[in-house]
Amino acid sequence: MNPSHSILLIAIAGVVILHIWKRNTLLSLAAGTILYMIFIRCLP
Repeated sequence: MNPSHSILLIAIAGVVILHIWKRNTLLSLAAGTILYMIFIRCLP
């Protein structure tokens, strides 16, 4: 599995968990986008 796929899967998992917990689509999408951007900037 490509490292970028792992990062994407972690971000998707974060979105799913946040959406199930808070039931807020906008919050889930914003948090997933932020999480993904942090991962692609900080991880090699």
